[in-house]
Amino acid sequence: MADRKRKGRPGTWEGFEITRPRLPLKIAAEIDKIRDQFDDPEDALEFILGSLDRKPKMQRLKFYDFRVSATPGITGQSETGSYEERDVPLLFLKNPEKCFLARVAGDSMKDAGITNGAFIVVEAMNPLFQAPPNHSIVTAVVEGDQVVIKRYQQRQNHHELLSENSKRKYPPILISSEMSEHQSAYIFGIYQRVIPESLIDYVSF
Repeated sequence: MADRKRKGRPGTWEGFEITRPRLPLKIAAEIDKIRDQFDDPEDALEFILGSLDRKPKMQRLKFYDFRVSATPGITGQSETGSYEERDVPLLFLKNPEKCFLARVAGDSMKDAGITNGAFIVVEAMNPLFQAPPNHSIVTAVVEGDQVVIKRYQQRQNHHELLSENSKRKYPPILISSEMSEHQSAYIFGIYQRVIPESLIDYVSF
């Protein structure tokens, strides 16, 4: 018997056309937007399939109503106990039991991908018992009540909180290398990532 030969139009096999499933443009655009938020394609696929099944894995986090300042002069109150609870895709989180949500005000961390109005995930830490990794992005309270987000840099006799905006220069914030409960500036969280607002309280397609 003669071998069966491939025939038909390009993109076919033995007479059967190889096609891709066609999705409504709205869903396709949503999938592309979600996929871009994941470093690992398998994580993106897991979230998308979970959403299609209407069972996405979500984690409820506290969302504090203060805004984390990325720019001097824009103040966020640190002593607020008011918060909402918001659902965030679990795949976005590390150590979710320690995480909370906040929102950024200002543009001094723009070059790190943290823009004005962005929602961020922060992992809470106690500065008396834990030091942030050098060069990590942290949230801190300075001057008693201003909450800021900056790049943490260890120096020999002090630590610095640095901005990242190539278009504008901001002075570093200096803090003592001796962490104590009486310090006027202290770090209370480690930045994990930005969360797109469209994925907060996300249910399904």
